[in-house]
Formats: sequence, C-alpha cells, structure tokens
Amino acid sequence: MNEQFWQAMHDASFGADDATKAAAKQALLDASEKWRSAGRFFSAGSASARAARASWGDPSEMLRLTTDAIGDYEKAIATQPRDSYEAIGALTMLTSQLGQLPFVSAVGAIDLKRYDTELRQELAQRL
Repeated sequence: MNEQFWQAMHDASFGADDATKAAAKQALLDASEKWRSAGRFFSAGSASARAARASWGDPSEMLRLTTDAIGDYEKAIATQPRDSYEAIGALTMLTSQLGQLPFVSAVGAIDLKRYDTELRQELAQRL
C-alpha cells in the first residue's frame, strides 16, 4: 500500500488528466478509511487533505474532505501522547487545513482565527 499511496499523493496534485486524479482520489479515500478504522488519524487526515485537493472544482466535496481531515487531525491530537510525532504533526497540519476553509466555505473568519491562534499556542507549548 505504501507505493500506491505515494503514487496517489502525487497523482492527486499532478495527475495529467481527470481520470488519473479521480483514481488517485479514490485510492486516497480508501487509505483514509483503513487508517481511520485502525486509529491512525494523522495518516487518515493526510490522505483526506490530499483527496480534497484532487477535488478542485467541486466546492462541496472539497469542504467535506477538508472537514474530514480536520476531524482526523483533531482526533490524533486528542488520542496520541502530547509529545508524539503524530500529535505534533497533527497540530501543524491542522493549522494548514484551517487555512483551506475560507476557499471552500463561508466559515466565520473570526472563529477560524481564534481557533488557529489556540492551536499555534498549543503547538508552541508542546515544542
């Protein structure tokens, strides 16, 4: 699955055609579900986030997958040890995913900014 995952990660962003991107997106969604079921939320979030990018042009799908990625990163933060690579990586990736929301949703900018600030403070404390 490792080689297929990395190929899908590449093709989701750089696929030459729509069919290649669609196949990459499906592979990423399949990986995300497997990892989510196994409690590997950081990996699931990473796959969902890249699948969201492969959905460019479909705002509702981008929002759904971005929201999935955010939920996975939040679960990784909540369930992993405070100083684990997964938790720290999830904090970092979560702030990045929050930056994607204004492009795909009408989420309140003030709430996003407040949440982003809280996450960055938490990351600073953990480091």
